[in-house]
Amino acid sequence: MKKTLIYVAMIAIAGVTTTGCASSKEAKSQKKHERELAEIARQQEIARARDAGRTIGGTTNIPCIDHDTDEYYVGVYSVHGGRNQLGELGTQAQNGARQQLIQKMANTYNGFVEQSANREGNNRGNDVTVAMKSAGLDIIRQEVGRTRATCGPLASEHVDDNGNIMVYVALRMYVKDIVKALADNLTQDQKSAINMDHDEAMRKLQEYMNPKK
Repeated sequence: MKKTLIYVAMIAIAGVTTTGCASSKEAKSQKKHERELAEIARQQEIARARDAGRTIGGTTNIPCIDHDTDEYYVGVYSVHGGRNQLGELGTQAQNGARQQLIQKMANTYNGFVEQSANREGNNRGNDVTVAMKSAGLDIIRQEVGRTRATCGPLASEHVDDNGNIMVYVALRMYVKDIVKALADNLTQDQKSAINMDHDEAMRKLQEYMNPKK
């Protein structure tokens, strides 16, 4: 009887260990997939801008091309429209670049929340983690809304026969700034759901939110 109980206990422990490893692997795989999607979107935007540049003057010299680094996220966007609407096109390009930043950082933050909550096996915290993701999205939007263009709005030199031009914008959001904003706004329930205090959350977020990791 004792041998049977010991055997059952060993199976249970092995199951928990396997589940934990699988959860960690799934989180890493999800983050890798998110980075791949973000890179595909960025390359598509560059290709779209390059093609549009050819149609409006044969140039392939695209301004405002930037890349994510260990220190910051980048949003790059271009808009094609009438030369007499330069101000409106600049606003549209800036909004598009901001939306790129928001999407990339929100996806990464959601992965952090899911991995941290799953690690703790905190089933009762599901409602808290959902609220945590929503609050995180609001904070990211607020922080991105304060960013200013690091490049642009810049208009293409060439104008097509219809008077259309391309307008480009690039934005950066520094990891340290968004991490601080997210950690500073964690509620006590949210800290409990991921089993972290403010300082540990700052450290873990700094690692997880690295765009190049």
